[in-house]
Amino acid sequence: MAKVTSSVVILSLFLVAMDSATMVLCRPKGVAIWNKMAANQPPFQVHCRKMKFDKKEVIPETTLRSGEGVQWYFNPSFWGTTLYHCWFTWGAKTQDFDVWYDVLMFHMWSNCYQCEWYVTEEGFSQFEADTFHSNPIEHYSWK
Repeated sequence: MAKVTSSVVILSLFLVAMDSATMVLCRPKGVAIWNKMAANQPPFQVHCRKMKFDKKEVIPETTLRSGEGVQWYFNPSFWGTTLYHCWFTWGAKTQDFDVWYDVLMFHMWSNCYQCEWYVTEEGFSQFEADTFHSNPIEHYSWK
């Protein structure tokens, strides 16, 4: 009986520690996508899902005109499995990529906490919020 009790205590302590670590280390994150094209450019379409093949869309197909944006907030998985994938269409040009992902298992830091994607005529640049005057974290060109 003592072994069962000590196992229950150890398991309980482990679960409390994991829950506390999740609350502290997996703080809410956010993604924003902004149309930074010139005002005379046509808008582009974007839609995003939590995972590439997940049927639940985070952002249903949305048209963004110059200066407009969309954003969402979420709590990432403690296990490092959170992924948001977006598809973009601008006239005949397209592109799709992961706009937010956990880098490693148990990784509490992704490539940013508040990911800002700026879409221009040249492509997509990712910055940590309020750092868009520095070098981008990632960059993709239109296909």
